[in-house]
Amino acid sequence: MMIFRDGVTPEWEHPLNAVGGHLQFSLSPHIGAKQIDEYWNNLVLAVVGGSLAPHDMVTGLRLCDKLFSKRGGPSHQGCVRIELWFTEASDEGKVEALCSSVEKCMITRLDGTVVDPCPKYDIKYHGGKH
Repeated sequence: MMIFRDGVTPEWEHPLNAVGGHLQFSLSPHIGAKQIDEYWNNLVLAVVGGSLAPHDMVTGLRLCDKLFSKRGGPSHQGCVRIELWFTEASDEGKVEALCSSVEKCMITRLDGTVVDPCPKYDIKYHGGKH
């Protein structure tokens, strides 16, 4: 499942994505479907509502089911992956601000209560350099 800014295709080669990257959350199924849904819903609402800062960096969101992979053997632990794609990876200050905003979004429930900690994530750069 994915949602991208109008006119932006979910490809690394798209001009806005080529100079960007994505935050990648690899969520274990052990945290439960309800919690994964909450993380996803929080991010979708924040992206659509423009409440992530800086909101103009965000190009899209992807939800990827990696629970069953042909590459992993019987001991392979699958995951559900949430990716928040962004542009302007060369602006480290803006990337840090976006990361902070996403972390806050992930741990704040709709009723305003906070659930710690934020799940770990990796920053993946699409252009090789940032």
